[in-house]
Amino acid sequence: EAQLTEENLRLKQRQGLIQMYKATHLTPSSAVHLEIILKTGRVLTLR
Repeated sequence: EAQLTEENLRLKQRQGLIQMYKATHLTPSSAVHLEIILKTGRVLTLR
């Protein structure tokens, strides 16, 4: 059960990150970064 909660938390965190990215990085390359974040769950720093 604790694992399920942690998974939900991660999902919400990820959704929040996506909203943040959409709001601040509206470029084609950031869309690619978003895809990578969704697939790996990792945040890549935009350069």
